[in-house]
Amino acid sequence: MYADAPANALIGQTGYSKHYSQSYTGTAPHYAFLGNWVMYKLSPTLTVTVQNASKVYDGTGALPGLSYNVSGYIDGDGSDLLGSAAATGFTKNAGTYSLNRGSLFSTLGYNISFTGGRTLSVLQRGLTVSATGIDKVYDGLAGASVTLGDDRVNGDQLSASATSITFANKDAGNGKAVNVSGISLSGVDAANYALLSTTAATTANISQRTLNVSATASNKVYDGSINASATLGDDRVAGDVLTVNQAGATFAGKDVGVGKTVQVTGLSLSGADAPTMRSGRPRPRRQPISPGAC
Repeated sequence: MYADAPANALIGQTGYSKHYSQSYTGTAPHYAFLGNWVMYKLSPTLTVTVQNASKVYDGTGALPGLSYNVSGYIDGDGSDLLGSAAATGFTKNAGTYSLNRGSLFSTLGYNISFTGGRTLSVLQRGLTVSATGIDKVYDGLAGASVTLGDDRVNGDQLSASATSITFANKDAGNGKAVNVSGISLSGVDAANYALLSTTAATTANISQRTLNVSATASNKVYDGSINASATLGDDRVAGDVLTVNQAGATFAGKDVGVGKTVQVTGLSLSGADAPTMRSGRPRPRRQPISPGAC
């Protein structure tokens, strides 16, 4: 059945469907082949106002649930909108976007007057950066190394870096605190995140450095003993304060000879930086014992 408008039509039955903006063309529209339909030439207009909306960045282009204020229904109609408003230029990134009519339509055939000026705000996602400490051998410095991790959206491209990564001090030890500060983000997706903290904390070990001790033996004139004297050197970290001590130095035998082996024993370390080192074995040195005067 066709009519100009509901106010001008007397429908003698119930249980029918209706549609606006449909003039008689001689051929029924495709939707009218099932059931009873009344088609009105009238083209009423709905005024649709979408409400401002927001979401936290999630790496997708999905819109949050949108709410609408709708006015202009006639003849007892209501709630027939399908589709959704859209955000102009929105793909996934944080920012503010204008909302437009998008795919909104009326199943009853109402025209839609969409009220603009509303926005979608995509908020930066809070990012937590964590640190895993990397062990090192004592090097006389408090500098440390860590591996940084975070809870980014899977697949996002960003890098976290820090301006300062340090142990509390330079000394050897296990489970030492490592402080990370000056954390910042870079990369294609960095602008979608806000750091919850620019610092992080972890632990790592500083193991003792092996100290290689060398000995330079002194020549002597035969005196009937195997006692020797030697000057010790080492490969300590420059500037470290420590002393290498020895219990004694001896030739392999008391007899006169050239290039005789001298063995230094009882090495130990003392001094402020001694706990950061462990001593290695000294290399035997060969020195002559000259004959005594007759």
